[in-house]
Amino acid sequence: MDTLTRGFLLDIARPIAETFLTSDSIRFNLLRVSTMDAFAFPNGSTYFSNGLLLRVNTESQLAFIIAHELAHVKEAHSLSQYDQRKQAMVSAHVLDMLLLGTGLAYIPAAASQAQYSRAHEIEADSMAMSMIHELGYPLETVPALYDILDQVSPAASARWSAYRSHPSNQERKQRLVDQITGFGPDSTEQDSLENQLPFIHNRLFHECIRNTLLRKEYSLSHDLIQPALARDSLNPLFHYYLGELFLSQANHTDATASDYWRFNADINLKNLKESYSDSVGVWYQKALYEFETSLDIDSSFVLGHKGLGLVAY
Repeated sequence: MDTLTRGFLLDIARPIAETFLTSDSIRFNLLRVSTMDAFAFPNGSTYFSNGLLLRVNTESQLAFIIAHELAHVKEAHSLSQYDQRKQAMVSAHVLDMLLLGTGLAYIPAAASQAQYSRAHEIEADSMAMSMIHELGYPLETVPALYDILDQVSPAASARWSAYRSHPSNQERKQRLVDQITGFGPDSTEQDSLENQLPFIHNRLFHECIRNTLLRKEYSLSHDLIQPALARDSLNPLFHYYLGELFLSQANHTDATASDYWRFNADINLKNLKESYSDSVGVWYQKALYEFETSLDIDSSFVLGHKGLGLVAY
């Protein structure tokens, strides 16, 4: 467990829980997964992923997400959904914030039930914004959270999606903007822990890269590495990570095909595996190029030499 990262989460979460919930049984947990997930159980156990903390840009955005999940607990949304649906999967937990992530997605039973969940999400958004406003958080960056979520998973807010039990991200963003306008001028100061975010992001970035490569979640790996390279193209470690990604894909073509197919299910998986198997040489060349690039930037970069050795091996 990353005690520093968990401590950062608790510094934000505890005041929110103590202010708005009478129960002392709220438990905050950090999930070592790279998807952007947040969810809560009716018993007060709440979970926030590394990928979530990595992608939020301000303390206010994280506080809003925490307050959103606690609003579900406070209003016992999952229990009322149990009464409505009588499904064990629904009774087990409050629906995660935006159906992001691979482990928590479910298929809505009917449009009316999906609409019922949408009402809960709108209510939780409104309560969360009121919570953090009362605690003195600056609010102007919070609506942009939904732009981040759209970039992470555009399908999460698609109006045509069969899995759309939540309002669209942009619809929710506009509701928050309107709510902030109703609060009047924002006279709050900067987030108190804002200067800790770059440090937390750096720690989580490297852990998330390692975890996604270990789990062969290549799409997630790519989504993490490419923005980092766009920000700092002369960082040899970022090029090494990209080379490690390509090398792993070359060595695990079936896993590479399955990972791609997971997000593009209309493609024939068998044909995709055959195509990727024929492209092993391309992956090796890409890996070689990234390792060499890391050494062009820094000839003493040890991991770059390690990467070349792995390709040669």
